[in-house]
Amino acid sequence: MATTTLSSMGDAVAAEIVSAQILEAARAAVVCVPMCATDTVSGSNVKSYPRFVKVTATQATVGTDETTTEMTDSQVSVTLGEYAIGVALADALEVGSSVLDVALKIAVELGKGYADKHDIDALALASSLTDSVGSTGQLSNEDLLLQAIYECDANNIGGRQLAGILYPKQVHQLRQSLSGAYENKSAIYSRTDILSGIAPSKPNGFAFNIFGVDIFMSMNVAAANSSADSLGMLCTVGPDSPIMRAVGLLNGSAWDGRKEIQRDASLRATELWVTGYVGYGVIAPERGCGYLSVR
Repeated sequence: MATTTLSSMGDAVAAEIVSAQILEAARAAVVCVPMCATDTVSGSNVKSYPRFVKVTATQATVGTDETTTEMTDSQVSVTLGEYAIGVALADALEVGSSVLDVALKIAVELGKGYADKHDIDALALASSLTDSVGSTGQLSNEDLLLQAIYECDANNIGGRQLAGILYPKQVHQLRQSLSGAYENKSAIYSRTDILSGIAPSKPNGFAFNIFGVDIFMSMNVAAANSSADSLGMLCTVGPDSPIMRAVGLLNGSAWDGRKEIQRDASLRATELWVTGYVGYGVIAPERGCGYLSVR
């Protein structure tokens, strides 16, 4: 029985098939990307964003020449760097099996791994937000969530959509707390009408909606205090997010990177690569709140 190889299909066709599999797997795995603000960068690996101080109008007097208000600003920078993940498929894989089948399975893992890198870098920024609630060893519960919502509200988020990204144990403990407080438990577990216009109808990692906050879970939430705790976050989402994802134009402005296949004759293998030029940074730290509880 004949086997299909990457070379027998033609490089262009094989690359397109494998690239599509990587992209599909990355989109199915990533949690944070749809929630971040986004920008494209060219000509530099650093992009700066101005932050202006708050100004307030004063009572004017008729016939009086009013003085201007001094507007001061500071700069917040996001630095881009290279992301890369690759694997070599040895020619020996073609003996008795389809290397294309193997390549497609590996492509799924490459897509997941590339998505994980994005989530890890974005979620690590929880420690850079203005406020934080919780303490080491504390349980994740309704009171902690309400405190985090209050901290965001107190920073005048202005009715913007809030989302929480928490570690699975944080979500589990929060569910336990909520299930004891509400008679209609099904509402906590089954909400799907969320994040309209920002993510699909069932976004990756979505757990439930409570108090108007969409709760997501991710294994990539940062550990804290020697891994005794998890530091999740509540934050505004989309263009209003405190987290900026800057993407180099060499990616064609896509977050999911460049997918390539190359032949390494001396290694007697075909290499699959996903590379990108990306950076994450906090540009509006007041629009989010860290959420610390036991891991």
